[in-house]
Order: sequence, then structure tokens, then C-alpha cells
Amino acid sequence: MASNSDKAAARLKRDLGPVAKRLVRVLAELMEDVGNVTQAEALAEAAELENQILEAMEEAGIDDVLDDAEEEIARAAIEAAEGLGVNTFSPSAQAAIEAVANQHMDQVADLFGEAATDIRRIVVGAMVTGEDVEAMLGEVSEALDTTIGRAQSAVFTATQAVGRASQVATAEEILDDPVYLYTGPAGPGSLPKARQNFGADSKTRPFCEKYVGRAYTLAALSVLDNGQGLPVPSTLGGYNCRHLLTPMSRTEATEEGWEVVG
Repeated sequence: MASNSDKAAARLKRDLGPVAKRLVRVLAELMEDVGNVTQAEALAEAAELENQILEAMEEAGIDDVLDDAEEEIARAAIEAAEGLGVNTFSPSAQAAIEAVANQHMDQVADLFGEAATDIRRIVVGAMVTGEDVEAMLGEVSEALDTTIGRAQSAVFTATQAVGRASQVATAEEILDDPVYLYTGPAGPGSLPKARQNFGADSKTRPFCEKYVGRAYTLAALSVLDNGQGLPVPSTLGGYNCRHLLTPMSRTEATEEGWEVVG
């Protein structure tokens, strides 16, 4: 699942690069006939300008890239369930997975709405000050680079989250007394068994360092707080978390020597 998330994030960055360049060209054309205006005139045009920027994003191909990202995220859900031997989702499992997917895709789409607002601010400022168009477009490019980085992180997180949500929804239906082993890189303060089985590195967050190497019921995972406002069962340590859940029965976890919580 982690490799799928890396691929989805890398593909998004690759596809958004040309889109950003096309968007800058469209904005350059938009600014060709714009001279110096007063602040009042610029502010009066700001709302319409943001609509034009959103239209320019659509023309540049943002929606197509987001559609591709959504397909990658859906694929993560299918592959996670197939890993547990399940090829179709029950209605309740599908609803749970779609809720997670929709939440994360809304966040990705919102990033481009925020980018449109940022770009409008840059353009309006250039209109008022008479800033050189090339300098203004440079600022727009920097803003788009920031948005692409944030979108890449959001798609990685979304792919991971949907995969975990698929695992949990499936395991809750097919396993007897399911628990979820928190796996992935441990930290210096993690359980010795976690460090021995998963290795340790300096990138592990304190949250994951604390919880990795134990098996949790869904209820026990659900009350944990990763400090990022994201649900732990699907996002674990939060944005860009590399850790995984391995579903198993409580009996299996106990026989393998894992501490079970919940």
C-alpha cells in the first residue's frame, strides 16, 4: 500500500507540472490587456478575477489530474481488500470507504480553491502596483509549486487512508474478533519487539513511536488522537504517515506475542 501511495503522489506531481505551466500561460494572456488600475478598481474586479482563475485552472487540466488521483485512491481500496481475499465490498463497507475517500478528495480539491485565492491576491497586487507581469507570473509559479507540494502530500495521505479504511471495513466483516497490528518503522522509545521486527529510524513521529508494535481493536484506535484532527484508524500518525495496519484475529495476535489493546 505504501508503494501505491508513493506512485499516486509522484504521478500527481508529474501531471500537475505541465498543468501549472499551462495555467501560467493562460494568466499571462489574461494580463496582457490589464494596465495599472486603482486599488478600488482592482478590488471591484477581484471576485470576477478569481472565477477567471478557476476557469483557467479547468482549462489547464486540473480536473483531469484530480480525476486520475481519484482513480488511484479507489484502486488502493480495491487492492487492500484483495489482500484480505475479498473482491467485492458489502454496502456498509463501501459506504465507510467512500466517506473516507470523499473527505480526502474534498481536501485535495480545496487546495486548488485556496490557490485560486492566493493567485488572485498576487494578480490584484500587481494590478494596483503596476508590477511587471513577468515578476507577477514568477510569484504565481511559486504559489503553484507550493500547492503542488501540498496536493502531493494530500494524495499520498488519501491513498494510505483509503487503503487502511478498506482493510478495516473488510476485516471487521470477515475476521473473528479482529485487531490491527500497528506496523512500520519504530523509534528509540518504541517497544523492543517493534524495533526488532520493524526496525527503527529518526523520522518516526512521537505518536507512532508510542503506538507501533501493539495490536488494537477498532474501538481502541478510534479514541487515539494524533494531534492533526485526522481519524487514527485511517490516517494513523496523520499526514504523510508511512505506518500500516495489519488485520488479524485477537487469537493470532496473542499467539504471535503482540500486546493487544482494547
